[in-house]
Amino acid sequence: PNKSKTITNLPTKKPYEIKLENLHYTYESNEEYTLKNIDCTIKGGEKLALVGLNGAGKTTLVKLICGLYTPTKGNIYINGINLSEINTDEYFSIVSAVFQDIILMPNTIAHNITMNNDIDQNKLNNAIKLAGLSEKINSLKAGTETNLLKSIHSGAIDLSGGEKQKLLLARALYKDGDIV
Repeated sequence: PNKSKTITNLPTKKPYEIKLENLHYTYESNEEYTLKNIDCTIKGGEKLALVGLNGAGKTTLVKLICGLYTPTKGNIYINGINLSEINTDEYFSIVSAVFQDIILMPNTIAHNITMNNDIDQNKLNNAIKLAGLSEKINSLKAGTETNLLKSIHSGAIDLSGGEKQKLLLARALYKDGDIV
């Protein structure tokens, strides 16, 4: 995506409808399409799950919708406006996604969820509760002020794989994006 591109602002009507039209995607190193002929409309407020075998293209499709990848062919529309014409920075500000890859910062749990120092404690607590992390965090002496990554901080903790995923879910919930 070209971050300097400012063709149009985000549509103001919420919730957003996402339309995939004849969507195709191939990785540069691959001659075959990872995704092809995808036609789908996700109505505003609708919830759905992508289910499929490993390598079926689920993550690729989500990354296309998030604007992290550009379709090889076809279009993605947000409320009828082609995603390629929407200001990238504005679009990224409304999207919350949780991917398999886990990157944690050598900082507190609170900072890893909020990604800033201006923390809304009620919003943080709600995100933690919804993500299923309350019991873990309540068991820690310093709670959300506990540092992560033992390899960096003495006295820090390391989370299990599942706890890391819950932390990333809490991050997405805290961001409170219009498209999750």
